[in-house]
Amino acid sequence: NLDETDLPAGRKVKMVGWTLLKALPLTAVLFLLFPRISGPLWGTPGDVNAGNTGLSNSMAPGSISKLLESTEIALRARFEGAPPSNDKLYWRGPVFGTFTGRTWVPLQQRTSPAPPISIQGDPRSIVSYTVTLEANNRDWLFALEAPAELPATREFSPRMLSDMQIIAGDLVRQRVRYDMRSFTRYRFNAQATETERRNWLDLPPTYNPRTMQLADEIRGRAGSDTARVNEALDFLRRGGYQYTLSPPRLGRNSVDEFLFDTRQGYCEHYSSAFVVLMRAMGIPARVVTGYQGGELNPVDGFLTVRQSDAHAWSEVWLAERGWVRIDPTAAVAPMRIDQGASEIARQSGLNLPGAAGSFAWLRSVRFNWEAVENSWNQWVLSYSQGRQRDLVGLLGLAPNAESLALLLAVVVTIVLGVMGSLALRTRKQRDPLGDAFRLLRDRLDRAGVVTADHLGPRELYARSKRALMPEDARRARKLLSRVERMRYSRGSEAVVRADIKTLQRAIRDFHPRSISA
Repeated sequence: NLDETDLPAGRKVKMVGWTLLKALPLTAVLFLLFPRISGPLWGTPGDVNAGNTGLSNSMAPGSISKLLESTEIALRARFEGAPPSNDKLYWRGPVFGTFTGRTWVPLQQRTSPAPPISIQGDPRSIVSYTVTLEANNRDWLFALEAPAELPATREFSPRMLSDMQIIAGDLVRQRVRYDMRSFTRYRFNAQATETERRNWLDLPPTYNPRTMQLADEIRGRAGSDTARVNEALDFLRRGGYQYTLSPPRLGRNSVDEFLFDTRQGYCEHYSSAFVVLMRAMGIPARVVTGYQGGELNPVDGFLTVRQSDAHAWSEVWLAERGWVRIDPTAAVAPMRIDQGASEIARQSGLNLPGAAGSFAWLRSVRFNWEAVENSWNQWVLSYSQGRQRDLVGLLGLAPNAESLALLLAVVVTIVLGVMGSLALRTRKQRDPLGDAFRLLRDRLDRAGVVTADHLGPRELYARSKRALMPEDARRARKLLSRVERMRYSRGSEAVVRADIKTLQRAIRDFHPRSISA
């Protein structure tokens, strides 16, 4: 047959397409009937976080701003009814309480006994939604602040830490979907004990002396913690600060340098500095990271949250109110909260898919494509182990592993048999040169040449030379030579096809005579 490396590009594309088409039935059968296994088939490799794009388990200057250029989808959410306004879309993730002087890391070990948690939500503010979380090789399950319940998911046994962070109990290695309800108005741990609050006050000694002095000044002027929080926000609001993607590098006293020298930063700079300032005034505070906002897809109604929506904010504890979200970014760049990360990207000259400056038709194409992709993902997620058993039950079989294995074996055998039969028939139908050779062999056989299926053109010519009239033997040699040459031809597909048609006409006109006639 023709060497595949010399086939025209169009022929190669057709061959690949035909191969994929033939594989679809078996693929569909395996998807529908292969046993659904909870969790991954293999263990986690040594470095499970290699190649991750997204939030990490620590925060330092620049760790979140670099995500603004990522258009990867972090999660999708479908709300029952209209989604909350953008300023209420805080998707809570990792919480950090230990400051090394530059980097924030989690406060507590996950295995230590957690203090009690109390969330008192306004029932009128509750929202119900379904989250489709993309794989991230972390153990966080994101939810809007504040969760009214733990996620309902088959894959994990989630729990909530005392800082309101939801932990899956295992790494999220594949796309997962879970139902959630959250309060948009709530009080969180309003009765926290002094011991609990003290955990969120530590600062490394000898760092950021100018920030410590500013804290003393504000504390001396303001008479309550609430007033001190407001004065700190006013300090940022009126201090000529800039919200930028490329702030200057900071040294050892990073908070001092940011607050008093560069005055340029991204959300991690503002949240970090604000928490340090609060702790310096004796107000329990911590850094919360996650995602803020999202983009509503008008095609399918899902809210799409991207890695570019990554955000950091602050949380302070106030008497009678408990833990309160304070977003210092809103004091400097309110458009980041009201309009989302895409507006920041537009003003920074980044051409993100969600940016307001994108062409309308490109946005429409993206919305439609992502809706199709999401529809497929939702269908795959919906085909659970329970649905697979229901399918087996509809066929009159017991919904157990034995019936599933038997059904899978029978259907795969049938599919492979049908595909093999079609392949053989197609091969016979698609060998016009073989048909021409068989016709020539029949002509020779009728003229007294002893033929057989295993004989090639050269052996047939040797026999024809002995059995046919000389003129007919010469014609037989020419026809057999053409068959042999065309069988191993490397010409273009169109030329080979035309030559075969010419050969077929010549064979039909060939009526050899036996030498003994």
